[in-house]
Amino acid sequence: MTSINLKKQFTEIITDITNGTQPTLSLADLAFEVNALNEGKDKELYTAILKLANKKIESDEYVSELSKGNFEVEAPQNNEWVTQFKNLQSNLNSLAFQIQRISEGDLYQRVNNLGDMSYSINKLIFKLQEKKQIEKALKNSERKFKTILETSPDGIAITDLEGKVQYVTSKIVSMWGYESENEIVGKNVLNLVDQSFHEKSTLFVSEVIKGNLNGAVEYLMVRKDGSQFFSEVNTNVLNDENNTPVGVLYIERDVTQRKEIEELISDQIKELSNLNATKDKFFRIIAHDLKNPFNSLMGLSKALVDKINNGVFDEIQPLAQSVNQSATQTYKLLENLLDWSRLKTGKLSPNPQVIIPSEVIDEVLRHCDCMAKDKNIKLQSQIDNDDAIWADKNMLLTILRNLISNAIKFTNSGGHVKVLTHKIPNNIQFEIIDNGIGIHHNHINKLFKIDNSLSTIGTNNENGTGLGLILCKEFVDKNNGKIWAESYLGEGSEFKFTVPLSDR
Repeated sequence: MTSINLKKQFTEIITDITNGTQPTLSLADLAFEVNALNEGKDKELYTAILKLANKKIESDEYVSELSKGNFEVEAPQNNEWVTQFKNLQSNLNSLAFQIQRISEGDLYQRVNNLGDMSYSINKLIFKLQEKKQIEKALKNSERKFKTILETSPDGIAITDLEGKVQYVTSKIVSMWGYESENEIVGKNVLNLVDQSFHEKSTLFVSEVIKGNLNGAVEYLMVRKDGSQFFSEVNTNVLNDENNTPVGVLYIERDVTQRKEIEELISDQIKELSNLNATKDKFFRIIAHDLKNPFNSLMGLSKALVDKINNGVFDEIQPLAQSVNQSATQTYKLLENLLDWSRLKTGKLSPNPQVIIPSEVIDEVLRHCDCMAKDKNIKLQSQIDNDDAIWADKNMLLTILRNLISNAIKFTNSGGHVKVLTHKIPNNIQFEIIDNGIGIHHNHINKLFKIDNSLSTIGTNNENGTGLGLILCKEFVDKNNGKIWAESYLGEGSEFKFTVPLSDR
């Protein structure tokens, strides 16, 4: 007969199995007690319950191993409860293999035999396929975009709104003389711009961000080694999806060579303009200024011949004197014209030598003495310094002769012309000072320019061409000096020029 305690224990086992928990009683001890029972329905029932409990324990242990990822665990034999678990184990093994392939990038997998879970997993795989295709397209696009940027002849940089560099192309790196982009990224973009252009750059970028300006601006840039170059920078603002400014795009091009070409073209245009002005001046002198003196000479010489033929000898002397003056002025003009022509054709080059200033001044004053006496003008020299200078003597004589002759020409009778010298650093300064009619201040800057048509009649109706002053300017330049004039109407004029001291 079955004991009440045994019935209670099996009731507890059935409760555990029903609740899905592991039996806590010793099944081996219970099996010993059941084997001791007489054959009958109780023994059969208890034996079946023990068998059921053992299968429960076996299946729980099997599932526990599966849950740990041990898909190689052996399934219990003759246990109907694990049939589904065995199928699950097979499917999990297959799923684990597929997940491994997916993790390695093989997204062409399909999961079956997992019911609704198969659909969800396959949907996830499809999403991963789409993502992978998008990533591949993005990488291809990024690669093409980077290729375009890196092969662009222009440098490209991106900064945040505060000017901190976030991205640069290799062209920027090489253009600024750096080794890698890491040396530039993180710097303020103003570090690449010469300080004299900081304010201009800051104001322009600020207006670009506000949407008030756009286009290209030239800046003076500074390379890593401190050298400078000009860059043309096109600035644009970068906006996010809400059209809010988030950064600044700079497209930059080195325009140093272009500026050099522009300057060369500008210089050539100026030179061409000077050549045209020189040509016009030359033809004007030949056609007018040289023709008129010869007409005067021919008229005076004819009158002189007529007086001689008619025996009116008392009128010959003033006519002869006029012929001499006209011939002298014409010769001076012709001499200047020939010197100027030789200079312009490259056939007249300076031949510097050691010169004592007082010697050339005395020589020119002797040459101009007759002209001064004819107008009752006093010539004076004041040599404050007579240190040796280094210059072409013939050019220096021509400079002094033209300046002193001009001073006499524009000084009234009874006036004076002074020639002075002063020593200044590395030079002797010559000054030709008169108390003549002076020059209007609007004309001062035109005196030494070839393209001016300034020509003034002297106090004794002497004609002029302005060629003498132009020749003076070019001869002074050839001798490494400077020339300028100071004058006031009615008070006279001062023409000054410098000649380097001799270090020989």
